Amino acid sequence: MVGVFSNRISREKLKPGDHIYSWRKKAAYLYAHHGIYVGDGEVIHFTTGDLGNFSSSSSDSSGPGSVESCTIDRFLSGGKLYIFTYGVSEAHFLTKRGGTCSLAVSDPPEDVLHRAKFLLKNGFRRGYHLFESNCEDFAIYCKTGLLGEGSVQASALVCGIFGAIFIPLIPFVGVPVFCATRLGSDISYNEDAAKC
Repeated sequence: MVGVFSNRISREKLKPGDHIYSWRKKAAYLYAHHGIYVGDGEVIHFTTGDLGNFSSSSSDSSGPGSVESCTIDRFLSGGKLYIFTYGVSEAHFLTKRGGTCSLAVSDPPEDVLHRAKFLLKNGFRRGYHLFESNCEDFAIYCKTGLLGEGSVQASALVCGIFGAIFIPLIPFVGVPVFCATRLGSDISYNEDAAKC
């Protein structure tokens, strides 16, 4: 059920063009794999090829990367299915875990599917890198046409670490700084982001 507490969704409710994700158990649920549902039980996603892990090897966070199509079962790799939400309010965005929603507004499904299928044939960026060009960046680009420098996923991770450290220590400073940093991690606030 998609809502304030969870973005979990059943397969029956998926629509072509939905941005979906699944938290990875092997990465202690710190990382989610993202893709675009294209219908008929198929997902297009940007990957290093190893859907159970977050990198091509345990010592390297980058790999050649490729845009691939696979079944939803292979994409989920045993995990649960969630839907990424777009056009949320700032208040809603601040209460959600990074990698689950965006302030940016989604383009129509036909544009999303066109981008995903184009990238399936032509590739995405320079290669997969956990902190610079990853599956979440791919899915957000497909949904919004916005492409920025760096990674949305890496920004959200840094923001979460910052919040965990500083909010308990200095709440009157930590909370406003966390909010500003978290909002700044969204693609819609990225000054380098351009509609492509």
